[in-house]
Amino acid sequence: MEAIKKLARKAAFATDEGFIAVGKQIGLSVSQMIMLDCLHDHGGQTTQRQIEADLGIKRSTTSILVSKMIDQGLVQQITSPNDKRMKILTMTDKGKKLAEPIAQFIKQDEAQLEAKFSSAELTATRKVLSYIISRGEFND
Repeated sequence: MEAIKKLARKAAFATDEGFIAVGKQIGLSVSQMIMLDCLHDHGGQTTQRQIEADLGIKRSTTSILVSKMIDQGLVQQITSPNDKRMKILTMTDKGKKLAEPIAQFIKQDEAQLEAKFSSAELTATRKVLSYIISRGEFND
């Protein structure tokens, strides 16, 4: 039987293929799509620190991605009036428009899984993957 973490890596690559196809249609990278979806999940605005926590990525990676997305007019960044160290990211109208097909893709993809597997199976899968992610074990 194949190791769970090996299957998780293969699943991540397979998921990326779907994102790549959608990304080609709307002109975004997988990373940009995932960040826009994360912002979408937070109502279009959240802190850079929250995105880092949600996506499990480093500050330097996030900063580079945010800079590119600002240059492309997808997000705006302001300094929090309450904490000068905190950066607040907000989707622009262009970012919001592009977030919709991303959300639709994720919704359709999830519906396919829900049609194929029971709620208990999906819950168990989420539990295992969440555990792996929380321990930072995906990259070893």
